[in-house]
Amino acid sequence: MIEVLVAMVLVTVGVLGTVSLVDNANARTADTKAREGATNLARDLIESTRTLAFANINASDAPSQLQTGAGLADADPAPGWQIKRRNFTYTVSLSACTIDDSSDGYGTAASHDSTFCAGTPSSSSGAPDRNPFDFKQVQYTLSWRDTRGAQQLRQAALINSTYAGPAARKIEAAPVIGDKVPLTATFSSTAQTAKWYLDGRLEGDVAGSPGSVWTWDWDLGPACAQDDPASVQDGVYSVGAVGYDGNGATGGSKSADVTINRCAAYAPTGLRGGRNWGRVELVWAPNAEADVTGYDVFRGTTLVCTTQSVDHTTCEDDPPNPAASYTYTVQAYDTGPSGRRAGEASAPLTVLPDCSIGSTPCNTAPATPDVSASDGVLSISAGTPADPDQGDDVAFFRIYRTSSPTPPTGPDDRYDLVDNTASTVNWADKAPGGFYYWVTAVDKHYTESNLSVMVR
Repeated sequence: MIEVLVAMVLVTVGVLGTVSLVDNANARTADTKAREGATNLARDLIESTRTLAFANINASDAPSQLQTGAGLADADPAPGWQIKRRNFTYTVSLSACTIDDSSDGYGTAASHDSTFCAGTPSSSSGAPDRNPFDFKQVQYTLSWRDTRGAQQLRQAALINSTYAGPAARKIEAAPVIGDKVPLTATFSSTAQTAKWYLDGRLEGDVAGSPGSVWTWDWDLGPACAQDDPASVQDGVYSVGAVGYDGNGATGGSKSADVTINRCAAYAPTGLRGGRNWGRVELVWAPNAEADVTGYDVFRGTTLVCTTQSVDHTTCEDDPPNPAASYTYTVQAYDTGPSGRRAGEASAPLTVLPDCSIGSTPCNTAPATPDVSASDGVLSISAGTPADPDQGDDVAFFRIYRTSSPTPPTGPDDRYDLVDNTASTVNWADKAPGGFYYWVTAVDKHYTESNLSVMVR
């Protein structure tokens, strides 16, 4: 009998503990739903407030107008504004104040009244602002009770003034005249002043008298002057304009794409190459002109590669004789008045024969690098001698990664590279996972060493 009583007590204690856990979990779930409901209601109130007339966004007018909306009516005769959502009753309060945007250069503190937010900024030396009401700052405070007692949530937002000045309707560019592009901006109403932008950057004020049409010239600088900062390079540019009325208000900007195409593509630079994995690998620097659409690579006069992007700056070639030297050049191309237009050729690059077949002269590959590793972090240093060819130091290390201990059989196993900026460099795999690693050294001629020992 005693054993049965003890067993009953133990079972009762266990059941009560389980019931308590379930009850607590249900309470926390209900509390979470209450806060989620408050968050959603606050967002609903803010978005509904944006539909009101700007002058009516205040603590006295807005609540009565919002309560006519679906789901926002006062749901309780008690004082205040109560809204029921998800079996919770939320008490809503609204505060609103006005903000004067000081960036328009208009208005002083003297133009602010009691409706303005405390500490709202203003221009210290601006002209009189006849419309200082640039934004309304609204804040909703929601109060409710859950199993933990009284709760509260606040959510605020800025609402733009519905007052608007002249809106930019159209931007037009005439053909280039000399080194200038004539531009025209048309506004919806008279603009007292206007500014223009290039690729989103303010270029300055547009000279002219008040009106709805403003014209100005974009000075392109000298044509085809690659290293002249005053020269606008070929490409597609976004030109925009903004107009302001006498109050400093604008109705919005407008932009249009303007194509500049005065020159053939410049000669590519930084052409490097070497023999690796039985073929010649070439790389060069991308051209600075935005209208370049690709590159042609030549072995002598034979076209060996064509790329389709200004950023595609590599080429692989299988020359017919590994014991011979070959000269390579690369040309960028763009679109000219008559279609595809090739630019100037780069400085030539001579790739020497493959050293492994005994040809001389040839570019000797760097010594195999020294590598150690732990948990996907590699410590790498150049082998000895680091510079077998005079003036041809190791430029960077290549990381090869495989999922098995079988050595890489080609460039497809290349995973990353690391600059040779110190006597010893560290490299960490951003996604380690029990992989096997090998490292090669690559010199300034883009010739690659043998694979290092395998590390993990």
